[in-house]
Amino acid sequence: MLPSSNTTERDGVAVSAPDVLEHPDGKKVLLQFLREKDVEAAAPWLLKEGVTRREHLQEVTEQDVREAELTLGKFVARRLTSLLKELRVSESDPTEKLKRSTDLREIVEAMRGHAGSAEVQEIGCTRILVLIPTPELEEYLAMAYAKDAAFASLTAEYATCADLGGVAVVVSAMETHAASVEVQQLACRILFFLARNVPVNIKISHAGGVKAVLAAMKGHAKSRAVQEQGCLALRNLCVLDEGKVAVTAHGGIVAVVGAMELHVSSVDVQDAALAALRSLASNDIRCRHLVNKVAVAVEGGIVAVVVAMEAHRSNVGVQNKGCHVLKLLALNANTKVAEQGGVQAVVGAMEAHLSDAGVQQLGCGAIEQLALSVNDGLHLFNDKAAAARGIEAVVRGMEAYRSNIGIQQLGCAAMRQMAANPDIQLTVAAKGGIEAVVGAMEAHRSCEGVQEEGCGALRKLASHDDNKAAVDP
Repeated sequence: MLPSSNTTERDGVAVSAPDVLEHPDGKKVLLQFLREKDVEAAAPWLLKEGVTRREHLQEVTEQDVREAELTLGKFVARRLTSLLKELRVSESDPTEKLKRSTDLREIVEAMRGHAGSAEVQEIGCTRILVLIPTPELEEYLAMAYAKDAAFASLTAEYATCADLGGVAVVVSAMETHAASVEVQQLACRILFFLARNVPVNIKISHAGGVKAVLAAMKGHAKSRAVQEQGCLALRNLCVLDEGKVAVTAHGGIVAVVGAMELHVSSVDVQDAALAALRSLASNDIRCRHLVNKVAVAVEGGIVAVVVAMEAHRSNVGVQNKGCHVLKLLALNANTKVAEQGGVQAVVGAMEAHLSDAGVQQLGCGAIEQLALSVNDGLHLFNDKAAAARGIEAVVRGMEAYRSNIGIQQLGCAAMRQMAANPDIQLTVAAKGGIEAVVGAMEAHRSCEGVQEEGCGALRKLASHDDNKAAVDP
């Protein structure tokens, strides 16, 4: 028991209860008191700081409270009783336990058991995002390319979350709490990560995940966060054919284009939406999804892509994805791409990001595809000045990345297609197109693709009498 002066001594340190926190070693002594369940000595600390040592309060018994009343008075006993009551109430509150949980099974069960509570669903989704792997795209792609133990562990963790019922409770939370922007945003982000695992991706589609994501985007059109996370989720869900069909069938193209139109100034929304459109427009080997290319064009996708590229010219991610989408759309809707400013957008991207090999390669590929079926480089660019600008962009890209086989092959292919019109053949030569093609062929003699496209380009260029000497000196 404490002496009447309410002063005690531990480890040679004298501590007066009222001044216990001001003493240099006060907290050290009080922690010792708490470890030994010395309620009397700890009482001043409890009174002043409240429930800050939950694990120690959990050990306090009713007998300790009675002893505190005898030695320190009824006020301290009442305060200690109140603190214990607060502790027990908080322990019975599912949100308090959920906030500290590190067990996925426990989190899923809590979400399932309190499905009607938006707060529980929000906290549960937050905890899931803390516990599952959430690497950024660049890191994830590096892991996927390496296919090492780290990647195997990552995909296994996604599978475990799904097997424990994570997909089902997340989709259910989205359906039940459609009005909660926080639940929708967090849930979309969870689905984005989990869909990286192919079997889980399929499970998400079967559980109604695509519909849930699209409903979230429709219900929270003004929320940039929901639009960004929704587009990212759709991007991964569209990697598989089944997902492409589901997203297209349920109005996914309209949702993505709508997000781009409403949030033009948000680079994050534009980047995520372009990723989704790229995924939607991509074909498998058998080209079963040409319909998506037509649908994207019809739903205003081309204009949205061009606007995004113009609004965020300095952002390499937007330019890269924009060039890729326009390249894919050009395979089937090339005249629309050209008519709606796609060519100028691609050339602008190449000019602004000469230092990025990805933009240069995709830009060359887009120009080649755009010129392919138009079969007229001059018509593609509308006039000779625009054509000269496009040719210069391709030549600069080829010169800057001479060792890059992809850029050299696509650059030669672009020259080949643009040179189909006699009126533009001299412009190609004047802007260094012949030297660029010859340089590519000399640098990559063993690459069949470069040699084939290069020969095709030189053959077309040499069909103009004024170019023959330059092609075959």
